Amino acid sequence: MGAKCAPSYANLFLGWWEENVVYRLEAYKTKVSGWFRYIDDILLLWTGSSEDCVGFISELNNNPWNIKLTSTLSTTTVDFLDISISYNHPTLTTSLFRKQTATNNLLHFSSFHPRHLKNGIPTGQFLRLKRNCSDQSDFRRHARELTHRFQERGYPQKIISGAFTRAKLSERKDLLQTKSRTMDSRPRTPRIMETLKFGITYIVKPREWSMYYSVPVQNSMWVKPHKNCVGDANNICPPSIQRPPIYKKERPSLQ
Repeated sequence: MGAKCAPSYANLFLGWWEENVVYRLEAYKTKVSGWFRYIDDILLLWTGSSEDCVGFISELNNNPWNIKLTSTLSTTTVDFLDISISYNHPTLTTSLFRKQTATNNLLHFSSFHPRHLKNGIPTGQFLRLKRNCSDQSDFRRHARELTHRFQERGYPQKIISGAFTRAKLSERKDLLQTKSRTMDSRPRTPRIMETLKFGITYIVKPREWSMYYSVPVQNSMWVKPHKNCVGDANNICPPSIQRPPIYKKERPSLQ
């Protein structure tokens, strides 16, 4: 979407638009059974007639903020983000959706990215397939296409097969569960930050602490030590690594 702030700005503006315009319309209150938005993509579940839905969208497009909605109406299948949703009475089925203009832009295996990152891409993509496809036959079909795209980008067959096997053996209901993030309870090594001459900031590594303390202050290159450590839970150095009282070297007089 261009600038880094664009998604956040779009979310804020469209959130304001929903609260002050969309949710107050009578048609929304009586005929909309579901309204799901991701940034500027909207999935709308409509209980009225097709003509009424077209009129509702036209009413939304009639605004002074240059918001123009394009819509695709269907009673059977609709595409939203990377999912194709189909209604087969009385259930909904989902499958992967790729735009016709989509290209094979997977990271090439010859890239100088870390090896563990390249090894993890096929796993993530196959797990995404497993999560998006509610029908096993759709999963296998899209998996064959994805395998071909990875082969075009130079990925070894062993990595592709391992990723596919992991996704195939995974339970889809587990992949659909929202995972709660837990704070890392492992102790973090504090780091001492120093401001050197000319305003350069340097992080003193643990293996350099002994040298850091052994250099006399009057011969030190440090000018303005930082009072806190980065990485400590309370942002305070433990007593065992605290530096002696801070002394600031006086700059020589120019006279």
